[in-house]
Amino acid sequence: MHINRFLSHIDGMARSNNFEVDIFVPGIGLRMRGIRCQKATLPGKTLELSTFRQIPGGAPNHLVKGVKYDETVVLGFMLDSTYEDRSNIELWQNYIYNDDYSIKYPKVSTNTTELAAESTAEKGSQSYLGTVVIRQLGRDGFTIYEVQLEDAFPTVLGAITLDMATSALSTFDATFTYKT
Repeated sequence: MHINRFLSHIDGMARSNNFEVDIFVPGIGLRMRGIRCQKATLPGKTLELSTFRQIPGGAPNHLVKGVKYDETVVLGFMLDSTYEDRSNIELWQNYIYNDDYSIKYPKVSTNTTELAAESTAEKGSQSYLGTVVIRQLGRDGFTIYEVQLEDAFPTVLGAITLDMATSALSTFDATFTYKT
């Protein structure tokens, strides 16, 4: 292979710093365009296997029994002088669970007879769930890979470190859990 051909293939590789994140929570009217999101993890995917041996002591055989995705995604944000992204995620968490230790949304019963009667209440209790969209962009700015996390909500809001010895930008991480 000629070196120029090799270099042209290397130059067309995806760059980890070329991405965007959008967060939408229609139930509470929250919409965040992640221009200040500086770090994101795309969820991994694992095939769940059942291992068995046809002959005792023989080679193991594997049977795929399901698919499992990572349970959380971490997003890292840069803070502007208004702390807007941090405030939005804090408000989202406060909508789910008050600081006075009371759950704000209606509880959903596990009793099957009550579940049928409360199907509309269950939808109301899910109003805190949102969608997180993470897009890997090509060098031309077009999306080359997209992950959409459905029924997502923030479970961990990371600490902010303040330090007089540095003038670096302030950042924080937020961990999101999702259903699909």
